[in-house]
Amino acid sequence: MQLLSINNIVEICVPLIAVLLGTAYPIILNNISNIGEKYHSKYLLVLFKQELFQKKRGFTMKCFQFKFDLFQWFLIFSLGSLTFLIFEFKPLINIWIINNSANLLVFILTLSLLIIFFLWLKEVSLYTGDIIKLLEYLTKKYYEEADIDKKQYILMSINEITINAVENNDKRIEEDILKFYLSLRIRLRKEYKDNHNKQNEEGIRYPYYYHQLIRELIKIFVDRNDDNFISLQSRITNGDFLVPNDFQNIKISEDTYNSLWYNITLIRNNTDYMSKFWSHSNQYFWTELKDIVRYLDNSNKGEVEEREQERKRFLEFHYAVGGLLLYSKNYEALKYIFSYSQQTPPKYELLPYKMRDIFDWVEFFRNENKQIPKFFIGYDRYRFPNLDSVGTNKQVVFWICCYLCVLFIRQYKLLKTLYYSNTTNQPYLNDLSLMELYNWKESITYFKFCLNKVLEDKEALEQLELWNTYELKYSKIDEFIIELEQSIDERISDKKKRAELSQEKIKQFYASSKKILENCLEEYLPINNPEDFDTDFKVTFLGQRTLSNKSFFVDDDIPCMDYDSSLANFISSYSIPRDISNSFLIAKTNRYLLNNNNLLEGMDRIIQNKEDIVIIVFSGGYETTQKIENSKYKENVIYLPAIDFKNTIFILEKSNLPRIEKSDISEEVKQELQVKKISDKWNIYGTVIDINLPGNEAIKEKWIDDINYYQKENELQILLGLLFVGHIKFKSDRKIIQININNEFEELGTENKLSDLEPL
Repeated sequence: MQLLSINNIVEICVPLIAVLLGTAYPIILNNISNIGEKYHSKYLLVLFKQELFQKKRGFTMKCFQFKFDLFQWFLIFSLGSLTFLIFEFKPLINIWIINNSANLLVFILTLSLLIIFFLWLKEVSLYTGDIIKLLEYLTKKYYEEADIDKKQYILMSINEITINAVENNDKRIEEDILKFYLSLRIRLRKEYKDNHNKQNEEGIRYPYYYHQLIRELIKIFVDRNDDNFISLQSRITNGDFLVPNDFQNIKISEDTYNSLWYNITLIRNNTDYMSKFWSHSNQYFWTELKDIVRYLDNSNKGEVEEREQERKRFLEFHYAVGGLLLYSKNYEALKYIFSYSQQTPPKYELLPYKMRDIFDWVEFFRNENKQIPKFFIGYDRYRFPNLDSVGTNKQVVFWICCYLCVLFIRQYKLLKTLYYSNTTNQPYLNDLSLMELYNWKESITYFKFCLNKVLEDKEALEQLELWNTYELKYSKIDEFIIELEQSIDERISDKKKRAELSQEKIKQFYASSKKILENCLEEYLPINNPEDFDTDFKVTFLGQRTLSNKSFFVDDDIPCMDYDSSLANFISSYSIPRDISNSFLIAKTNRYLLNNNNLLEGMDRIIQNKEDIVIIVFSGGYETTQKIENSKYKENVIYLPAIDFKNTIFILEKSNLPRIEKSDISEEVKQELQVKKISDKWNIYGTVIDINLPGNEAIKEKWIDDINYYQKENELQILLGLLFVGHIKFKSDRKIIQININNEFEELGTENKLSDLEPL
């Protein structure tokens, strides 16, 4: 009887395996293939393949892979067990279990296969069934999963389900979606709060697919523009998903700002969305980014400065938003911005309080030096849709500054309140450096250009309800700009007069001058006679004084590349070469005029058999130099520069070389010009004097009479001096022969015959 029962069970198992293989299995496979299609998901199927009963398991042997899911493995084992029924094997021991082992194996495997089938079917049903259960399962799985890669796939799958639900208006999961993402945002921010390094804080960076979800949902909401998913819609479009009011004091990263800007470009034409965004931002700035009071002992200095930078970055972003709205002609949104306030009397958190605010921001956006190399407006930040790539930066800056011009006109419309009592007063400029004042001056010019463009669009100003304000206040507006320009010029002039000379720049001037002049004088050492001698023939060469723009020697003023070397370069390339070369003209004892064809023959007649001779060539021409270099005299030649003449040769014995001596300037000059010795080797002194100071009036009157002194408007001068005294002296009984080289382009006189030349 028992044997018969076993056989009956087996008879059931065999067709059951056949049914599962032939019918149920293909149907489920078809359902699995449709998992991704149902929710338009490319990640959900990948996630499903990682589930317990769908995951492939097995081994690899050489080039063959033997990997199957659990159902496939048990199906293979079940089919394999049927072979024991086909082939009868005689049992070794007569025991019931052994005698019926084949039947029992088939039964056990079939039962296991059936169990696994139903469990597998449950997994498949979960992914292909009700969206509510699937979402519940995935959200739970996301928080329980430890593997980062798997968590990412889960999140991407939830994102796709969310997008699909919104597209199809499946409001059943709206609450669950909102709950999940709000919880996710809290977790992400908490993790950052717990782990971030305050010393190197860049701000929170959300996962890429979190940003992607927000963008896709915004696109759907903008295209559809209805009230479905109103809760999700509101929190997505107003920026709450990225910048929540959660009192966590978490810095906004540049990554978040970039994503936020992209979202703004999507909603820029939707007044309702822009209004919600602005009100949320206003609340965030007021509560999350409120000013931190500096302690008396300044112990919280770092925290205060960090908050100031965060506030500035946030305001910068929203001034760019205003420029985008003006560019997009969304005047309704701009009117909402201009009037929105959460306080009584009204206080406009994201708009300027005073005129100083407006012009500070004009200077920031206009001046590329304040951005490079960190970012480029219009490229790295604040790309405007539908702008050509060529000149995008300038166009973006233009529209933002136009928006600031609109805000400038709006200042004349604001009523005086507790917060707005001096909206049209002139900006305070005393804290600006010289360079900042120069920048402001340029910014005012650009501001006037933008303002004129704004005023040309009467229709836009009328829609913004500002044209009447301009008509009533245009004279005051003109007066304001004129007065501001005058004030800037006065500040520049005053600061230039009172500005102290930079000690670092003066040191650099002395150091550069020393190097240049010492190198120059050392160039003439080859012609210096090592032996001293008494003589009455002496030529003096001196240092120089000049006037220079004071701005070059003031910190935070107009820079000049060669402020530290221009005077020394002039002396080394003109003054000294002129004086030394001219001394040879005076010291010569005889002069001849030859040409390049008879030059070497003439030198032979002059030098004859003398060996201890020196040939000094001043500013030799190419042909002359080549002649000498290819002659027997090339080892005796010294090449030197000249200023007043060229292609001139002096032949003399070594013993008749001049001697170059240094002297010293008078003590009177040292005292009067407040000199500083910069070279002991040549007794060189330097001086830098601000002749605009009342205490230096006597120096100005005495020492710049022979200097081409001029005083441009707003261009103050200072006295620069590199002072030294040098002598080049020649022996009284010297013999120095001068040879000038005639040429076809320059008539120097009648050439000498070779017979005219006397030996040295």
